[in-house]
Formats: sequence, structure tokens, C-alpha cells
Amino acid sequence: MKITNKKMYAVLGLSKFGYRLAVSLYKAGATVIAIDKNESLVQQISSEVTTARVADLLNWEVLEQVGVLKVDTVIIGTRHAFDVATLLTYKLKKQGNIKNLIVQVDSDEKAETLKLIGADIVVFPEKDIADKLYKQLTSPNLVDHISLTSDAGIIEVPAPKNFIGKSLVELKIRNEYDVYVVGVKHKADNKESSDITIAPSPNEIFKEGDTLLLLGKIEKLEKFMEKKLNGKKN
Repeated sequence: MKITNKKMYAVLGLSKFGYRLAVSLYKAGATVIAIDKNESLVQQISSEVTTARVADLLNWEVLEQVGVLKVDTVIIGTRHAFDVATLLTYKLKKQGNIKNLIVQVDSDEKAETLKLIGADIVVFPEKDIADKLYKQLTSPNLVDHISLTSDAGIIEVPAPKNFIGKSLVELKIRNEYDVYVVGVKHKADNKESSDITIAPSPNEIFKEGDTLLLLGKIEKLEKFMEKKLNGKKN
């Protein structure tokens, strides 16, 4: 996916997460500044970003020279250097002109600390991947899942058999399960593609082959799936 409005990013610390993100952003058309004290890593990435520089990440003079303070978003990829990540977060937020500050962490405790001093987003790759895989493994009926926050999301699930021929009014899904039907995918006749109804009418009648787009808290969505898709009674 190309970035239509060319934005500027700075990646400070070329951990595997930082390195991959820098290269991906550059390939998408963004201006990317990459800085790390490891000369070998900087040489490797030099042809895959706009600017690559070998420097101590706490050298404020260098950060100013290469334009870090003028970018839209800064990504701090110093996974095992919490002291560096903390000082960078504090100084960059104090500067006041960085719109988004994203920091890689390796524990929940560090994530909470960095949020308190100004990080806009904290990323814990191993935990995030494990949580996503857990949801896939423990929710075999889940067609798709879009995370909105750590405890809410949108899922796609096939319409339960006892929904067929009934309307939203009859089923009282919101009242009974505390989730919202925000869309319905209808399997088109003799087609592989589907038609989607966004914000369906309360009188929408579910048909064979329909897929529901449900919005809600993760725990509520899981309860819905457990009851309606695994055949459990209320």
C-alpha cells in the first residue's frame, strides 16, 4: 500500500521491529530516517531508507541535524535499552512537535511507564503476536478479527442456524449479548463475492450463508460465539 500524502518518519534503533518497519514505510513511499549506533545495521539499511546515520541515539545534536525533530512520527526500536527509550520518549515529548511517538517494549511494566511519560503507542511484538495467535486458536469459528482497542474489536462470524429467517428485532442481539451488528455479508447467488449491508435495518432478515459483522468488547464477542456457534444454551 502506497502512502498518498508523503509523511516523514524517524526510526531510532534498528531492532528487528524497527528495521522491518523502516524498510516497509520507505517502500510505501514515505521519507524515512534511520539511526543506530551499530554501523553494520546502518550499512545494511542505507539503500532501503531515505537517510541512514550511525550515531548515539541520545546525541541530540545529531538528531537535530538529520531532521528527526521535523518528522511526523518517531519509532523507538530499542527493545533491550529501556533507559535509552525512556530518555528519548521524555525529551521528544517535551519538544512538543512530534505527532506520534511509538515505542517498542518487552514487558507490560515498561509499557505502562512509557505511556505515563508520553508515549502515544507502545508495541510489544511477542505479546501482540501471541495474543493474536491465541484468539485464532481458541476461536475456530472466527472468520476475521479487527482490533479497535486492547479489549474491543469487530469480528466476522457465520450467522447461526437459528438466526435464519429471523430479524434483528426478533433476535434482540444487542440486549441479549451486548454486541452490535454493524454489517451483514450476503453470499451472492452463483458468485464467489459477497454483498455487504452496512448498519442493517432492525427488520433485516438473515438468510442462509449470511455472515455477521459484530462490534463489541472481546469478552462479549467470545460469549456470543460460545453460546451461538458452539451450541450452548443461554
